[in-house]
Amino acid sequence: MLLQLHPHNLMLLWLHRHNLTSYTEQITLVGVTAQSISYQTESCQLFCVRSNKTAVTGNAIIASRQSKAPPIPEEWGFYAKTFECTHAGKYAPRGEGQRPHQNVRPLGCKAQINLCVSIKST
Repeated sequence: MLLQLHPHNLMLLWLHRHNLTSYTEQITLVGVTAQSISYQTESCQLFCVRSNKTAVTGNAIIASRQSKAPPIPEEWGFYAKTFECTHAGKYAPRGEGQRPHQNVRPLGCKAQINLCVSIKST
């Protein structure tokens, strides 16, 4: 799945999907990082999901650490996602010959967005 969104809009879309309209009341945005947010805005760079962390896994970590943090609602599905540029990674040729007009996506781009939400204790 390819996304063509600014990181802030991406987070708002994710929150809206989970019926969380305000991240100041219920959740805190822990991290939205990217190599260059202005570059993403200007170029409409495409990002794809690289990894997910499920609410079940997050709750298991909370329980194993005997943390006082409230459990993550399982209906969220995921509490963290990592998006990377579609040009990330190294090109690995898989054949010996060459075919004309074949574009290669992996160019070693390091642009990445890390999204993580947590519940604020009230």
